[in-house]
Amino acid sequence: MPKENLFVANLKCNLNLTESLRWLKGFLEGFNGNNKVVICPEAPFLLPFKEKIQGRENITLGIQNISQFEEGQYTGEISARALVGITDYAIVGHSERRKYFKETDAEVRGKIALCQKYGIMPIVCVSNESEVSELLGSEENFIVAYEPLTAIGTGEPESPEEAEKFSQKVKEILGLEVKVLYGGSVNSGNVKAYLQLESIEGVLVGGASLDIIDFVKIVN
Repeated sequence: MPKENLFVANLKCNLNLTESLRWLKGFLEGFNGNNKVVICPEAPFLLPFKEKIQGRENITLGIQNISQFEEGQYTGEISARALVGITDYAIVGHSERRKYFKETDAEVRGKIALCQKYGIMPIVCVSNESEVSELLGSEENFIVAYEPLTAIGTGEPESPEEAEKFSQKVKEILGLEVKVLYGGSVNSGNVKAYLQLESIEGVLVGGASLDIIDFVKIVN
């Protein structure tokens, strides 16, 4: 049975509402519908995006980050509970969150648990074996995205051989059934090399997702 690859667009903090809707229009016009795609716009744009993708096969939404708190007096936070019915996925523990917001492994585990409680699939970002091992106490229902730090925003992706080696290690630690994505300077020129690997079942696309022509080539 062929593997089902997952394509995740992390648009990060780059586009305003008008630009985001223009991006989505271009994507919907170019996407052939054959692969499963998760679009992660900035949080305020989730509902406008949800309206636009109604009835479109193989397209769903994710949020770029969720709160570690379930509810309460936490001004500015977005809880997993509030996202029920809006988004199906959540990126958790991205290296930029760990770097700029000092997000800890304990916070990441808490976010995973909240996602699972409210039926949201966590896409958990890891950069090393230590971060993978920290996931051992979590329930099994999550996706792992391997993002080598040297490849994030640098335009210098890790070699497919090294990505495969790390992905195999993830499966050794967490179990063969865990889905592993590769993320780190993915573009239309190199994506096939990663998707052909046995242990990798999709990609998390950052900078290249902003180029709608390139991203459509990636997912098609």
